Amino acid sequence: MSDNGATTVTVGMAVSICINADSYGATVVEVSASGHRVGVRKDRAKRGGLHVVDDKGEIEVFTRRADGRYRKVGMKSGCFLHLGKRETRMDPHF
Repeated sequence: MSDNGATTVTVGMAVSICINADSYGATVVEVSASGHRVGVRKDRAKRGGLHVVDDKGEIEVFTRRADGRYRKVGMKSGCFLHLGKRETRMDPHF
């Protein structure tokens, strides 16, 4: 799946919240009628690449921008969603 807006975002869809070189597995929990605004909740990462949906975590809101990417509300760059892939990865160089 791509980040260019061609993918229809649905509740329950796997996503990764990408922040610079790190990523956090998450699940879409809200989608506006237009699909322009989505709410996601970070999952709890387990060993071996497994993720557990966290029903009590904070909902983070992202909006689709002109470049087709979903970016976190209040940020112009640096934090976006990778659609269709749930992955938690920390850059060890920081």
